[in-house]
Amino acid sequence: MALKTILFIESGSSGYGGSFQSLRQTVQVLDKKKYKLIIIFLNHSPLIQELTELGIDCRKISDPVLTNHENWSYQWIDKIYHNLQRIFPNFSLLTESLFHFSTIRKLKRIVTQENVDLVHLNNQVSRDFWGTILAKKCDLPCVSHLRTFNSQMLNKRKVDYLKKVNISYIAISSQIKKHWQGKGLPHEKLTLIHNIFIPAPWKAEQKSQIQRSEEGKKILFIGRLIQCKGLPFFLEAFALLLHEMPRCRLYLIGSGQLENHLKELTEQLHLQESVYFLGYQDKPYSLIAEADLLVLPSSQEAFGRVLLEAMTLGTPVIGSDIGGISDIIESETDGLIIPYGNVEALKNAMQRILTDEELSTRLKKNAIKKVQKKFNSTEYATKLQAIYTNILN
Repeated sequence: MALKTILFIESGSSGYGGSFQSLRQTVQVLDKKKYKLIIIFLNHSPLIQELTELGIDCRKISDPVLTNHENWSYQWIDKIYHNLQRIFPNFSLLTESLFHFSTIRKLKRIVTQENVDLVHLNNQVSRDFWGTILAKKCDLPCVSHLRTFNSQMLNKRKVDYLKKVNISYIAISSQIKKHWQGKGLPHEKLTLIHNIFIPAPWKAEQKSQIQRSEEGKKILFIGRLIQCKGLPFFLEAFALLLHEMPRCRLYLIGSGQLENHLKELTEQLHLQESVYFLGYQDKPYSLIAEADLLVLPSSQEAFGRVLLEAMTLGTPVIGSDIGGISDIIESETDGLIIPYGNVEALKNAMQRILTDEELSTRLKKNAIKKVQKKFNSTEYATKLQAIYTNILN
């Protein structure tokens, strides 16, 4: 049986975020006896070299809008593009076609040369709408992952156009599915498939940067230091916790535009001796395993992969009551969920886990079982390949 060629398009800008991690693991589980994979990156990512060394055909191309450009002229192009989309929604299809013309042309050439059978957009259909234009022009079926709530540029004209495309959508959480259905995507084309999760190889003897203290508890946050991660109220809750548990330490793993503000807030709350900024860590597994608690206090979270990493490594978790977090944590069973922004509730939840050994042990035990049962890679691969088979037929 001839291999089916799938053209993945990864338009993410960070190079290492959730969509990149999911792409890496998706490539690992797809049946290579059925599928030939070609992955297009619009921005630099360490994943390009990693997957190339595994024999995957990875290519980087430049897009006027979605590629990170230092040249000021490209930055102006990006501003003009977004303003046109906002001010003239009736011309949004034309805007997409014109601004992504060179990218679509390059990919049409690849589609022809490589006999591509299916286009898989790895981010979300609002950002990657031009990819659906490519699929329709080439008369190809299309799969679009829906990984964020960002649907600002999806208007009625675009929704009507998508009805003419042979496309299936994959929502990574129940809240994501509900959100995009509310934006006009048809229910029958939306499938809930939680993000793939393959536990990372980790050895207990590997050391981390966490400072050891005989009595102090270690609390961890991992993610981009940006507004939607809820870090200001997390710091306030941690400051309250220190009044009763002064030897606790908080470690923030990640980087982002809010970093300087968070450092200033740390000083204002007099937390300099208790909060550590460790920057971005490619493989933070030893940090997670040595922590007593991981907190994800986001105001917006499509899924929450870091929660699964912590649960697998036996670290208790707390998350806020938004987005895909509730798909992962069942409060009081395998973690705790608190109302977003409630400083007192977060402080109390942290204190409960850090002082109640029986609760902590029960949460950890149940969390490991849940990850193994609900988020295993075999189930993910089966569901994804079923979508491929259905749309290709």
